[in-house]
Amino acid sequence: MKPLRLAVIDLGSNSVRLLVAQGEGGDRFQILDDEKVTTRLARGLVRRDRLEPEAMEETLRAVRDMREIARGYDVRRIAGVATSAVRRAKNGPAFLRRIREETGIPFRAIPGEEEARLAFRSALSHFPFEGRRVAVADMGGGSLEVVLAQGDRIERTLSLDLGAVLLTERFLGSKRIGGRALRRLERHVRRTLSDALGRNGRRGLRPPDLFVASGGTLTSMARMLVAMRQGAQADRRIHGMVLRRAAVRQLLEFLASCDAEARRHVPGLSPDRADIIVAGVCVVAEILRALRVEEVLVNGNGVREGLMVEMLDRLGRGRPASASGPRSRSELREESARALAVACRRDPAHLEQVRRLALQLFDALRPLHDLGEADREILGAAALLHDVGYVVGHEDHHKHAYHLIRHADLRGFSDREIEILANVARYYRGRPPRARHRNFALLRKPDRAVVRRLAALLRLADGLDRARRGVVRGVAADLRDSQVTLRVRSPVAPAVELTEARRRADLFEDEFDVALRIVRSGAPRRSR
Repeated sequence: MKPLRLAVIDLGSNSVRLLVAQGEGGDRFQILDDEKVTTRLARGLVRRDRLEPEAMEETLRAVRDMREIARGYDVRRIAGVATSAVRRAKNGPAFLRRIREETGIPFRAIPGEEEARLAFRSALSHFPFEGRRVAVADMGGGSLEVVLAQGDRIERTLSLDLGAVLLTERFLGSKRIGGRALRRLERHVRRTLSDALGRNGRRGLRPPDLFVASGGTLTSMARMLVAMRQGAQADRRIHGMVLRRAAVRQLLEFLASCDAEARRHVPGLSPDRADIIVAGVCVVAEILRALRVEEVLVNGNGVREGLMVEMLDRLGRGRPASASGPRSRSELREESARALAVACRRDPAHLEQVRRLALQLFDALRPLHDLGEADREILGAAALLHDVGYVVGHEDHHKHAYHLIRHADLRGFSDREIEILANVARYYRGRPPRARHRNFALLRKPDRAVVRRLAALLRLADGLDRARRGVVRGVAADLRDSQVTLRVRSPVAPAVELTEARRRADLFEDEFDVALRIVRSGAPRRSR
């Protein structure tokens, strides 16, 4: 049977974006292509309430090109949605009819509440919502969508006219931004959010436990902050990155102090977004203030991904949302790791054995490593994926694994967690992590410690199945002073396994500052 391939085109106020994906069962999919063209469809909308002819022509060309890209993947269906600019424009319906006639794609303008719900569904696939009060925002060129929820249950949706393109045209213009204009913009955004969300105070909005946001403004902010910290050539994934409220405020003040030309050369910022970025960052700063939260998690996906999941549901390959409720983040993590391992044709028995032993070591040594449940899930995924580099080649396969994991579509993991996971798999064998290794040096200092500790456990677990016989049934640990004794349970003498585990103990002993002793327990007694 042919694989199920679908395409989504999101016709936004600032850009047109294409997502091509292949269904993998359930609501999981693999991204095949992701294209963006900036057309600025909303330009001039504030003044005339109509879409400009030039912007419409640019947008139509982009849609035609994306249709051809999608057809090249032999997709079964292409869905098109239009958001704020088309909703607001008097000639929006006529423009959609023209697109349908000239491209054959059934575009529809979706209301702001549906846009918000699709962004929420995307965020739900990547972040831990269970049992938490959640706020999700999607920042576009024409509007800001906000969802307030309890776990996976939506309580309120809002669609506000706080898009970066519209606010720029109304308040800032395209040249140097004066302090008075910025203050006017801030007052307007603050008042709009206050009226929509409710006043702060004893009876006002209760701050969420988690705030997630998507959109070009968020990803641009993340890239700029990474470039400022690590240099213009920094190679850092930004999905799942945490943006602190103080850093957002500092970024806003910096960008507002630059003229239009200077902003075009800010590292990490695309030149075609330089004119609207100040308005976008201002909205992010003010919504952090309005929600009374100190940080926001960046969702590198958004409306297109939510729509892709719904298409899979409607075509019968996805799991209906009313079935057993959305899967937990833990399930998504494990499923996506297993899918990549299967795609790379690795030995499943060995991977399951290493995963089982690695998690037993993690549980037995909790007082020593002091890591959490999210770290345990990263270790389990790294155990399933440590061998995937063999699909590239035997030599340096652990290094190949690092790159494969980094660029795979692992759902349920933030980009920070994928960096940690890829590094753990990278160091399951060979030389331990070193500060001169670029992949390791780019990690934050606390994350380097997590990598060293998880890699130390994974090296031992893989050593305990070196002969791939699955003879080690379990591992227990005794912690006494500066010595750790691992008691390996096996019905047969695991000579190769014990030798290899001892050989790989260097990172463990160095990281935890202990002596490691590995012995067999459960050996059959000899009769007298």
